[in-house]
Amino acid sequence: MADTVPSAHAAAALKEGRLAGWAIPPEDLDATVLRARERGHDPGEARPLSRRTPDGTLLEWRLTRWDDPAQVRPVPFLIDWGATRHPAASGLPRLTLAAFGAVTPDVEGLRAALDALGAELDVEEGPEVALRAVLDTPKGRVELA
Repeated sequence: MADTVPSAHAAAALKEGRLAGWAIPPEDLDATVLRARERGHDPGEARPLSRRTPDGTLLEWRLTRWDDPAQVRPVPFLIDWGATRHPAASGLPRLTLAAFGAVTPDVEGLRAALDALGAELDVEEGPEVALRAVLDTPKGRVELA
């Protein structure tokens, strides 16, 4: 049976909205987890999740996740959509990701974790961990942090 999504509970505890994490869909999730561990980064176990759409269709996927979903994580979690249609194919409006990056006091550590996953991210040094995204939308540019 699939796990429930703990991040929903963590999100309910937040006092303000913020960018807290991001995902990458590796070609082979299990191989990526093993390779990352060999390179010194443990992305967590890949666990199955699922939900039913309002029309009753079962969606199933697998992902890795971190211990505290309420904490900002500049290292991505991994997701494998399996046979489930990617949400972007559902007819939602498309946005362009103009910029995406992280701020962290540990630039070297973050870059090592990103390299272990084969992930790329603009990284800057700063006092607190934060994610920042710039989206080009039909109504103009939007910045998320």
